[in-house]
Amino acid sequence: MVYIFNFCNFNGLTCNNDTVSTYEALEVSGVITDNCDVISRSTTPDISHIDNNVEKGLKITYSKGDECLNAFGNKLINICLYRYGLFI
Repeated sequence: MVYIFNFCNFNGLTCNNDTVSTYEALEVSGVITDNCDVISRSTTPDISHIDNNVEKGLKITYSKGDECLNAFGNKLINICLYRYGLFI
């Protein structure tokens, strides 16, 4: 799996015909396939300081991702409702 991020320019990334800011894709023999899961459709991440401490750095959270499903298409409610990206 590879993860594709768009931190600054929220144009041009697509997954399953949706404009996205972050997605997970399958890479086979160095080629990224069309098989992907949206981690975030949000163009405006939530930005905060780690533990409210400026010296620790930033925490960037993207939301509005695909629903979490298992291999049978069932929702994984005990694990998560929607995919999201968190960068620390």
